[in-house]
Amino acid sequence: MIKKIAFLLTLISASTAFAAVPHIISKDAPMDANSITFKSVDDAWRKEGVFPIKDHIGQMQVGLTKQELYTAFGKPHFSEGMFAVRQWDYIFKFKVADEIKVCQYQIHFDNDYKVANTFWDKSECSIYAGIPSEMSVIKNDQMQIEKVKEVETKVGEEVKLNESISIID
Repeated sequence: MIKKIAFLLTLISASTAFAAVPHIISKDAPMDANSITFKSVDDAWRKEGVFPIKDHIGQMQVGLTKQELYTAFGKPHFSEGMFAVRQWDYIFKFKVADEIKVCQYQIHFDNDYKVANTFWDKSECSIYAGIPSEMSVIKNDQMQIEKVKEVETKVGEEVKLNESISIID
């Protein structure tokens, strides 16, 4: 079962390797997910990333300030700077079954330096973060949506199994 899930996730990862996956899209600041690029993890000052508090990701919304983000996630993991920049990038790690999955999370700011849009580098990252699919937005690719729903169901079952095993331990 775990091998099947890993294989499906690999297929989806390969199909989305060059396309960002929107998490939050402001109607006032639309973005084309295909134009988003992610930096190499090797360019980060904090290459190892962090395990985020999942509730903080679930509370992301348009209009949050940089101070609120800094409180939730800390300093951006690349050398973007804190002021007068329109984008912050983070490297998040999630434990899925017996594996550590690494995802990049990109936050875009509007003219008032408040959250306008956020993006994952891979579609399955919102699943790892525990965000229900109705909160994650994937545009322009119905086949991709179907793949994510299929994997979300299987990963969700695996995560529930992993959580129940952890409780027993």
